[in-house]
Amino acid sequence: MYVNVVLHVNDEGRIDPLAVIWPDGRTFRIDEVLYRGEPGQLQKGAKTSRFRIRFGRKETNLYLERRQGSPALGTPDVER
Repeated sequence: MYVNVVLHVNDEGRIDPLAVIWPDGRTFRIDEVLYRGEPGQLQKGAKTSRFRIRFGRKETNLYLERRQGSPALGTPDVER
């Protein structure tokens, strides 16, 4: 499921997810980022990075998908 994420990007481009916002509007602050994965190989037009995060006692994965657009078709790059 795609969810909204509040994040911080520093001046070197490092991404730190801060909170997750569920579709019903509930917001959960991320207590700790346990693991930051580098973007994997391009698959089906997208590269995916995995973040292992903790909310209180609950650990889960959060993914960032980077899909390359097509200048020839006028489609932009998408990150979600």
